[in-house]
Amino acid sequence: MGKAELEVGPGLAEHLPLHKIVDGRDYRRQIRNKVRHSRILPPDASLPGNVRTARGLTNHQVEVDRESLDVYEFAWGAMALDVQNDGLPDLYFAGCVWGRGGGLLSSIGTGPGRLLVNATRDPDKLRFVDLTAEHRLFNILELNYDALESGGYIWRPAPNQNWGKRNVVYSYDRTSWIPQGNDEVTNQDLIQAAENGRAVMAADLNGDGFADLIVRNVGGYDSRSSRATNLKVRINGEVRAVPPHHPVFPVPTNYEPGATRVFLNRYDTNGWIKVHLVDDSPRSFNRDAIGARVIVNGRLLQVKRAGSGSTVSNTVDDVLFGLGGGSAERIEVHWPDKKRTVTTLGLESLNRGTLVLSKTKGLLAWKPAGGHGGSRPIRTEGPGRKIHAAGVLGDAR
Repeated sequence: MGKAELEVGPGLAEHLPLHKIVDGRDYRRQIRNKVRHSRILPPDASLPGNVRTARGLTNHQVEVDRESLDVYEFAWGAMALDVQNDGLPDLYFAGCVWGRGGGLLSSIGTGPGRLLVNATRDPDKLRFVDLTAEHRLFNILELNYDALESGGYIWRPAPNQNWGKRNVVYSYDRTSWIPQGNDEVTNQDLIQAAENGRAVMAADLNGDGFADLIVRNVGGYDSRSSRATNLKVRINGEVRAVPPHHPVFPVPTNYEPGATRVFLNRYDTNGWIKVHLVDDSPRSFNRDAIGARVIVNGRLLQVKRAGSGSTVSNTVDDVLFGLGGGSAERIEVHWPDKKRTVTTLGLESLNRGTLVLSKTKGLLAWKPAGGHGGSRPIRTEGPGRKIHAAGVLGDAR
């Protein structure tokens, strides 16, 4: 991700992230991307007049594609996950440069968490759709979605402190201001009420085969709660409100712990398979096969990593593949050893379960979701072997 210094109104500089997606086949090549922004709460930088592409006194022009990832705020935590298990990795990210309580700068550096659903058809032209509102994934406290379908908006009670507007914040509320000169900047009020995200993790928390999300937000003396109060201290027996340390910063509030949000995935239609690898070769210290490349059906690729978390977070889980409306027919594992060992197996339409695969013994078990499903053979492309749902490996008879 690169950064360009842009002017937001004359004389007021802001760093707009220019997000780049690099082709895994050739790291020198960037893949073009387009995003259809949320109809409920699009990013501030996508609004007309909010970004000037001339840089400072040199008037250097910076290319910004308003229909791409360029207009989204910097993120601390980012996670690729297949929300619908359709075989296409989606993107969720949270965090911002300044966040709540940042004084004047918080007006131009705040951003809520976003879910960009992958709608790519051409692998050389990535396409995403911002469906954060539809999936109810904004990291905004006290957010209400009851009017989303009927009225096309979302809302929350206004913060009780440092909020000079009406007592309800709607997703269509906007405030315009002139930082310097005559160029007008527009902010969406609901974005200003967002939390400042940091850690983002994706894992199948309830074992249903669909990835869930955990988002950790930063706390502080700058609460956006509708029940927040001024921070008070007692001096010589007299209770006093603590003033801001600088005129452009908000009045401190009572301490608000950063919220930890757990978002459970409610999708249940598409197929999936988990792969649990065991490197049991002699003198191997990499039993979890960290670094192995797993390919399902010749096109779905994932790498077993030591962790798949983001900023100050981590999670270790079995490799999860979304299969869409199909099933797993073939698996190929490239083991991370000096010989670059490859295991290739044909599968008999496996779906919704965990495949346990050993480097030296081959298939160890097939564990259907829910612990039942009867016997299901797996055909291999090596010596005749099969596996049963009970998890016992034996020679084919």
